[in-house]
Parts: sequence; structure tokens; C-alpha cells
Amino acid sequence: MTAADINSDGVPNEPPSLDQDFALAVYNAVSAPVPVLALSGSSITAENCSPTNGVIDPGETGRWRLR
Repeated sequence: MTAADINSDGVPNEPPSLDQDFALAVYNAVSAPVPVLALSGSSITAENCSPTNGVIDPGETGRWRLR
């Protein structure tokens, strides 16, 4: 898909006067099942801030184990 010549903000009745509503029509798509993950639990296995507190803090990275 390639957008071409979209020169407006898409918000009707707001400046600038180049308002448009956009729609996407799909005519050649094929339906496919979506995988669903079912978790039985999770735990944090590593944190990079010390002392560790069992939760991910703002700016911190960590590792999780998903079951």
C-alpha cells in the first residue's frame, strides 16, 4: 500500500481548509486465524537497577519468564 497526494490533516472543520476523511477498502484479503497466547504466570528474572525490588521501574530494563 502506498499513500499518494494526501495533503491534509484529516480532521474535518479544523484549519487548514484541506480537510479529508480517509477510508481503506480491502478487496483481495484472505482471512487467517490469529494466534492466542494463554499465560499461566510470569516472573521477573533480572533487573538492572539496584537494589532489585521485583517491579520494573521507569527507565529500567529487565527480563521476564512467561509460563
